[in-house]
Amino acid sequence: MKEIAAYIQEGSNTFLRQEYRILVVFVAILFVVIAVVLNLETAVEYLSGSSFSTLAGHVGMQATTKANVRTAQGKKHKINKYTG
Repeated sequence: MKEIAAYIQEGSNTFLRQEYRILVVFVAILFVVIAVVLNLETAVEYLSGSSFSTLAGHVGMQATTKANVRTAQGKKHKINKYTG
């Protein structure tokens, strides 16, 4: 189970890295557009919000993958208790 959990964690981290590579480009372009069209303060606020959103996504993915492994492990023990 630990080996499978490690693969799942590795896969989710790879997914996030790929997603964030694309997101960084999008956020940078939009930052410049907001700074030019509106003002620098609003652009910095946008960048701050994007950063916190990225952090929340990373923390959420870590928590979710760990919780899913624990749920699967718990279910496995419960099934074994009743079947054998």
